[in-house]
Amino acid sequence: MLTPEQGEALLEPGRMRSLDALHLTAALELGDDLEGVVTYDGGLGEAMAMIGYPVVAPI
Repeated sequence: MLTPEQGEALLEPGRMRSLDALHLTAALELGDDLEGVVTYDGGLGEAMAMIGYPVVAPI
């Protein structure tokens, strides 16, 4: 669950693109069933890490 501060930080203008927001929402819906996130996108990775998901950037 997001804290109010985390939610506010994620909603800063220009921080998140629409598809990133969809991926973030899907992750939140999965909750503890999601073990981690694989992404090359730095902004999405930062947002996922902010809410506590392990982030893996493949080589």
